[in-house]
Amino acid sequence: MIKSYLKIAWRNLIRHKSFSLINIGGLSIGIAACLLISLYVNYELSYDCYNVKKDRIIRITNVMRTPENDNVTIALSPTLLATTLNHGYPEVETAVRLEPDAAVIKVNNQLFSEKFVYKADANVFDVFSWQLVEGNPKQALADPHGMVITSALAKKYFGDNPALGKSITCNKVLYRVSGVLADLPENSDLKVDALLPADFSKVTTWMSDDFSDYTFALFRQRPDYRSFAQKLNAISKNYIQPELNKQGATKYSLKFTIEPLQDVHFVDGNMGDTVKGDRQLVYIFSILAIVILVIALLNYINLSTARATERAKEVGVRKVNGAVQSSLVRQFLFESFFCDRYCIGNRYCIDVYYVAVFKWPASN
Repeated sequence: MIKSYLKIAWRNLIRHKSFSLINIGGLSIGIAACLLISLYVNYELSYDCYNVKKDRIIRITNVMRTPENDNVTIALSPTLLATTLNHGYPEVETAVRLEPDAAVIKVNNQLFSEKFVYKADANVFDVFSWQLVEGNPKQALADPHGMVITSALAKKYFGDNPALGKSITCNKVLYRVSGVLADLPENSDLKVDALLPADFSKVTTWMSDDFSDYTFALFRQRPDYRSFAQKLNAISKNYIQPELNKQGATKYSLKFTIEPLQDVHFVDGNMGDTVKGDRQLVYIFSILAIVILVIALLNYINLSTARATERAKEVGVRKVNGAVQSSLVRQFLFESFFCDRYCIGNRYCIDVYYVAVFKWPASN
């Protein structure tokens, strides 16, 4: 029986080559375009989702208000912010800093320029789901002369040889490789080539530098953003504003803002930030994918409906020759799956099934 269905389906394809090409090709192209756009949209929306604790991680940025009432948004934050959050804020499990520091690296008398190098707190591995293929994450950045590099850099510098314990000169300072970090996924907003140990304990004032750190906080449970924002405002009022007033910048003020980790990739307009995506563009492409699919389906249905009369005659002839209801239904169902020519749900198919199941001729 199936062999007979295959023969009939194949004969219909061969007999109507142009129709089949236009109908099947149009639907296929529409579905393919929709799938490709869906892959792009899914990729953009999956940024930083590889982090197991993503729902509990936030980035803290700030907005500086100037005397001209201009709001300057800055991705970097004061160094002491993480220190303060780690003491006296029980909802925060830990807060870490990442300070961008482009580096010139010397290995075996060869010089390399690396852009994505960061000075980081030793507990950065407690916040992000970064895996070490060599070394211990608890000790990798505890050594002031230790350095963590990615697998890509390890292969670049040392080939297939183990990199752990090897010497590297970074910005004229000698380090040893204390860990090899598995390459981060491409859909990671923070690109990392290497991590250096940082000593932030020497910073004693809030406004002593030009905001050089990205600050991330890991909460013990899903955070209450509104409540925590009020606490951040209190930090600004109690610690930062007095220093601004002391420096004579009484008309300046600073307000902290909260960015959930999964939204960081789409927050644009911050000074000193990484390259961002466009959430509006993602929405536009999503709508475009739906429109393309709807147009392809409508085209498929309209072309199929145009041939309803011809197939209705075929059904009549087959019924006269003894075809039963069940075999006709199976035939058209099989053709719809095999050659994508007949779609249950459009008027054409309804007409065909009406003839096959009930009577001849079909109603108009």
